[in-house]
Amino acid sequence: MRAYGVRIAAAAFAVLFWGAFAQASDILLTVRNAGREFSVTREMLEKLPAREFEALLPGMDDRFHKVKGPLLREIVALTGWTGESISAVAIDKYETEIPMADLDRFDVITAMEVDGKVLTVRNKGPLWIVYPTKDHPELQLDPIYEGRSIWQLKEIEIK
Repeated sequence: MRAYGVRIAAAAFAVLFWGAFAQASDILLTVRNAGREFSVTREMLEKLPAREFEALLPGMDDRFHKVKGPLLREIVALTGWTGESISAVAIDKYETEIPMADLDRFDVITAMEVDGKVLTVRNKGPLWIVYPTKDHPELQLDPIYEGRSIWQLKEIEIK
């Protein structure tokens, strides 16, 4: 009877552990502001309206690629928080500052797909901040906007 109890406890632990792991792995983006934290899952992002356009992508070739994903300003709006800028951080700890004015001026998206393929860590995903460079030629090959087009995005802090 005791061995049976140990097996049940072990199974319960495994379910709880893997359940927590699955929930944590569903989080694609963490948004922070003044000590608060908001977790954004793939499901939440997929419920937002997706925008699609063509853009030059830093770190790729010199051709336009079709990108698709929700507007970054809509992700920020999910939190209800405001600020003057966003600090965006990639998986590899690359960090860049994006003025909130960019989100009002341009339809900056958080791409989840490039050329019809879902982004993964292996292909610069799962999220990539992309500016609409085809619609705004002044952004093309500008090192400021290329630096703000962060791939493998994992968190943003609203400042």
